[in-house]
Amino acid sequence: MPTYAYEFADRDAPMYPPVEASAFDFGAYHASDTPYVFEEKAVHDRFTPAQARLADAITDYWATFAATGRPGGRGLVPWPAHVPGSPAPHTQSLAPGAITSVDYAAGHDLDFWRRLG
Repeated sequence: MPTYAYEFADRDAPMYPPVEASAFDFGAYHASDTPYVFEEKAVHDRFTPAQARLADAITDYWATFAATGRPGGRGLVPWPAHVPGSPAPHTQSLAPGAITSVDYAAGHDLDFWRRLG
């Protein structure tokens, strides 16, 4: 079965659940994509217009994947399958105003981390 990889890359995603203001930059923290997928109203109300468009795109990707086994569709940036072992396995980066293909391994220095293991 094809595999589709993504990284959620909205470094300004609203905290979920809301927390006190902090000097710590949470970035694209673990589970920050869930309000984008599940349309959490309390978080959606705090989205910028670009974040709202990203949430719409993510919902469309997930719904199309559920219906067809492939993410994508009319008006969406193509999302090719992730093929491990290929020179640059495809990973879809999901960020407001920037849904694009990335070389996840190079962008996150995975060779460095693999050498430590």
